[in-house]
Amino acid sequence: RGKDHLRFRALFMDHKGSRFGEDLQMLEDHGLLLPGAIVVADNVLKPGAPLFLWQLLKSGAYSTEILQLEEFVVKSEDWMTICVRRSTKSVV
Repeated sequence: RGKDHLRFRALFMDHKGSRFGEDLQMLEDHGLLLPGAIVVADNVLKPGAPLFLWQLLKSGAYSTEILQLEEFVVKSEDWMTICVRRSTKSVV
């Protein structure tokens, strides 16, 4: 198969949180996320990814859970999201 068939069933984001929303939008715009794809993002509270969280919760395209957890290295609270893509079209 060629690159035209590249689509993801799972995505893990653990880079700069301020880019999560932009990166997710790019994947959606190119049709790279399959319905039912699982999207996991770490560190959405610290340093934070507020636009990404808004995008997930307001779009209607994802079933989203936000988990509170303790960071491994620096003992502090943080959040991780686990989402399932409901459809291939965003409502927003």
